[in-house]
Amino acid sequence: MKKLISLFVIAASVAAAFCACTPDNPKDPEIKLEGIKVTPAALPLDMGATATLKVTFIPENVTVEPKVEWTTSDPEVATVDGGTVTAVAAGEATITASAGGFTATCAVTVTGSEPEPDTFDYTPGEEYLAETNLWKAVADADGEGFSGHAMESVTKKQSTYKFEFAEATPDLWANFGFIYTTEGHSLPLKASSKYTIKYTLYATQDMPAAFLKVNKDDPATETHEDGYIWETTKALTANTPLVVSDQFDGVDCESIAFTIAFGGNPADVRVYIKDLIIEEIVPPTPSVPEAFAGTYKVTDMLIHGGLYITKIEAFKDKSWMWNSSVYKEQDNILIVDAANATVDYQAGADGAFWDRILIAEKNKFGTGDLDLSANFDQIPHKVSSLSVDATTGAVLIDGTVAAQAYTPGEYPISVDWAGCKGTITVPEGSIALYFKCTPMPQDSYTWDSNWQYTDFDRFVIHPFGYVAIFAKQE
Repeated sequence: MKKLISLFVIAASVAAAFCACTPDNPKDPEIKLEGIKVTPAALPLDMGATATLKVTFIPENVTVEPKVEWTTSDPEVATVDGGTVTAVAAGEATITASAGGFTATCAVTVTGSEPEPDTFDYTPGEEYLAETNLWKAVADADGEGFSGHAMESVTKKQSTYKFEFAEATPDLWANFGFIYTTEGHSLPLKASSKYTIKYTLYATQDMPAAFLKVNKDDPATETHEDGYIWETTKALTANTPLVVSDQFDGVDCESIAFTIAFGGNPADVRVYIKDLIIEEIVPPTPSVPEAFAGTYKVTDMLIHGGLYITKIEAFKDKSWMWNSSVYKEQDNILIVDAANATVDYQAGADGAFWDRILIAEKNKFGTGDLDLSANFDQIPHKVSSLSVDATTGAVLIDGTVAAQAYTPGEYPISVDWAGCKGTITVPEGSIALYFKCTPMPQDSYTWDSNWQYTDFDRFVIHPFGYVAIFAKQE
C-alpha cells in the first residue's frame, strides 16, 4: 500500500512540474527586457539616400516586445520614420531608438551635395537670348531684375529658375513659388497687344499637377499674387523636359509675375523652369493663299468645352438655351478676298446676326441673362484685314483676332488638363475656323459639382474653343 501511495505522489509531482512549464501557464517566469541594440551603430549616407536600421532586443526572447520609438537629433541633416533614415543635408545626426525604458543610437554622417539632373542643360537657348524676348531684355537685363520666393527656396542659374520643395507632401496643395520683377526692371503689358509665352519645365520626380500663371505685378510693393492674366496646368514625368508654348491677351499693367503652384507632389521634388520667353506678337503683313479665296456660308457652329466632356456639340442642338434663334447665323456669309487680303463677314438673307445671349433660366449663377458673345462671336462684322499662314493654318483677323483654319478632313483636339476632347470634321468643299475661348477665372466663381457634365459648364465655365464651319458657294 505504501508503495502505491509513493508512486502516486511521484506521478503527481511530475505532472505538476510539466504543467508549470507550459507556455500558457500564467505562473511562467517572465523574461524581462535588459536592453536594446541598434545596427549599424554608425551609418554613412550620401545626400538623398535612405537606409533602414535594425533594433535587437536583449535578450532576444523577451516575453513582451515593447514598441520602438525613433527620433533624430537634427532633422535638417537626417530624418527617421519607422527605422528608415533619409539623408537630407550634409552633416551629422544621431538617430535614437527607445523601447521599454532603454535607448540605443546610430551615428549618421551625411556627405555629398544635392545632385543635379544628369540630363539637364542650363545653357540658354537662342530664343531666350533674342532681343524680342521681353523677359530677358527687360526683367532680367543685368541679372538683377529677378527676384523670387517659394514655400522653401528658388534660385537662378543662367536662364534657369530652380524651385525646391523638400517639405511637400502628396496631400498638400499649397506649394507656391513666384518669379517676379524688381523695381527698375518692370515688364509692362498693353491691352492692345497679344503675347506669346514659352518655357521648358523639368522635374526630378513625377508631378501630377503643376499650375502655372502670369499675374499682374507691382515691383514697388512686390504685390504679385493677384490680377490673373494667363494660366495652364501640366503633368510632368520625372527627368523629362516639357516645352510649354501658348498665347495670351495683354492687359494694361505695370509689370508681370510668373507663378507656379504644385499640387499633390512628393517631398524633395525639384522643379526647373528654363528659358522663360515672353514676346509681343507683331501682326504679320496680311496675306491670303488663293485656295482660301471665295464666298462661304455658315453651315455649322460647334462648342469645344466642359471638364471631362469628350464630344464637340453643335449650337443648333442647344437652341433652347438662347434668347434668339441660333439659325440667324446659319446663312451668314464670309467673303475672303485673297487679292486684298481681307475678309468680310455679312449677315445672311435674314439680315441679322445671332446675339449669343444665354437665357436667365439657364444661368446657374442666378444673375439673369448672360452675354457670351466675347467667346462665340469673335469674327468682326465688317471688312477686316486677313492673314492666313498656308503652312500652319494660323489665322489673324483685323490684327487682333487669332484663329486656326482647317481644310477638309478630321482633326482631334483636346485640352489635356481638363480632359476635354473631340474631333472637328470638315466636309469637302468647306473650311473651318477654330477660335480659342477664355474660361472663367477660377477665383470668379464657386464650383458646384452639379455643374459637372452640363451645358452650363460647357458654354459658361469652361468653354475652350468655338468652331465655325463654312461651305464654299459656287
